[in-house]
Amino acid sequence: ELKSLLDLSRNMSVYRNLLKNESVVPPIIPMFPVCMKDLTFIHLGNPTQDDGLINFEKLRMIAKEIRQITNMASSPYDISNMFDSPTSHSQIFAGFGHQSATDSFGTIRRHQTYNRGSSIIANAKRIYDESLMVKKVKTYLNNAEIINDENRLLEFANQFEPGTD
Repeated sequence: ELKSLLDLSRNMSVYRNLLKNESVVPPIIPMFPVCMKDLTFIHLGNPTQDDGLINFEKLRMIAKEIRQITNMASSPYDISNMFDSPTSHSQIFAGFGHQSATDSFGTIRRHQTYNRGSSIIANAKRIYDESLMVKKVKTYLNNAEIINDENRLLEFANQFEPGTD
C-alpha cells in the first residue's frame, strides 16, 4: 500500500489525490520532496516581477502552498464544536479567536454536524484524543533523525529503489 502511495508515476497522483480526500484529516506527515517540487515549480515557473511590478499572484500561490503544508500539522477541531448546537457558548468561544476557517495557527474548522445523540463529553474526549495525536506527531518529528547529506540520501534511494540503469 505504501509503495503504491509513493509511486512516482503521473507526478505522485496517488499521494496528491489522497491529500485531497476529505476523509484524510491532519495531522499528516508531508512528503518533503513533493512539497519542494511544488514550491520550486511555482518559483521557477512564474516571474517574480512582471513589467517592473511585483507578481503578487506568484506570492499568493507560494503562500497557499505553504499554508497547505502548515495545515498538515494542525489539529482539526473547533472548540465551539464541543456543544451540541450553536448557542451563546459558541459565540463566547468565537471571541477567543476561533471565528473563521484558519484563525489561529494550528486550528482549522471542521464542517459542523450536530447529532442528537452526541454529547459534550464525547466531543471533549474526541478533541482531547486529537490533541494528544498532534502532540505525539510533533514529538516524533522533533526527535526524528533528519538527514541533510545529499550523498547519503542518494545512497539510501539507490539502496531501496534500485534504478533501471
